[in-house]
Amino acid sequence: MKYLFLKSFFFLAICFLSAPLLAQGETLEVLEVDSFFQTFAGLVATIPFLTEFFKKLLGKTESSPNLAVQIFSWVVGLFLAIMGKLLGLGYLAELSWLWVIVYGLGAALAANGVADTKIIVKIFKLFKKSA
Repeated sequence: MKYLFLKSFFFLAICFLSAPLLAQGETLEVLEVDSFFQTFAGLVATIPFLTEFFKKLLGKTESSPNLAVQIFSWVVGLFLAIMGKLLGLGYLAELSWLWVIVYGLGAALAANGVADTKIIVKIFKLFKKSA
């Protein structure tokens, strides 16, 4: 009981001491979804967070196989790219549908660690100049 009291006292002390630090300055900015679609790296960074969110939402934990999680992550990457095109967000708004799907797959591969982001961007630039 004494240990529980000390833990709760320490937690409350941290909360009260950090409150003045949080109250200083301007108001917090609202998170803009468009910022994730400004660059290819932003899209790559968003995919693992959404994959983990959906895994927890569906109740899938460590029991799901690694291949199933990778395939689900690829689907999330394609879904993000398609939604970016439909909503006209970032660089995806200017691309054709074929390139949106290619960028979605490339982002999903990079998010899973299958490929490096710099290599995929160089490959995109190589094909884009010739197309």
